[in-house]
Amino acid sequence: AKLLSTPIILVVEASDYKESLVPVIKGVVEYDPDLLFGGFILNKVSSNEAGIELGQKIEATLGLPFLGAIPILDNLAGS
Repeated sequence: AKLLSTPIILVVEASDYKESLVPVIKGVVEYDPDLLFGGFILNKVSSNEAGIELGQKIEATLGLPFLGAIPILDNLAGS
């Protein structure tokens, strides 16, 4: 990604973190200033609504585009 200047989509598990995701995402994004992040996706949110609400709060705080949320799917093995 760095060599080609290709934007990275960050996928973050949100099931256990909630509001503490802001410093986690900020740390990842700021760790290497040469990497370009195109946005983030929240994985394993409790519901679509909760994921959207949390994603929008994080986007407003960090300025990183919120691209979507994936809810926990109980019918998949390993969830």
